[in-house]
Amino acid sequence: MGALHRQECETDRADLHHARQEAEREARRLRGAQAQINQDRADALRNAVIEAALLVLELFLGVLDGAVRPRPDDPRIWIIRDDDLRGRAKKLDLIELIKDTMKVLHNAWTQLCERLSPSGQVAVLKQIMEPVKAAVRQEPGNQP
Repeated sequence: MGALHRQECETDRADLHHARQEAEREARRLRGAQAQINQDRADALRNAVIEAALLVLELFLGVLDGAVRPRPDDPRIWIIRDDDLRGRAKKLDLIELIKDTMKVLHNAWTQLCERLSPSGQVAVLKQIMEPVKAAVRQEPGNQP
């Protein structure tokens, strides 16, 4: 009986060892999958932030060139000429978030233009817009 009992114990021990190895492999696989999920989330968040930041810059450019402006009869509503830009802004609900900043930018630009000649407006607009365009193009260096 002793030999049979020892053999059963060794078989049980081998089964337990095999089960533990399987559990450790599964735990490693799950940790790897969780790490990948975390990385994918971080990448998605980073991409969403970049998209929102670029969209804000594009809206600001539109304010400067007149493609984005408050509606004359209701300045709480913003007109965005570019359908794609409007759709992307609507999707992220960005207008609501940055409308006060756009209003300040629009008012400041309008007041500045009143003091400049047409050629001065073009020169200043080019000077202001170039770093913003560089940021939209994601060029290092000459950014705001």
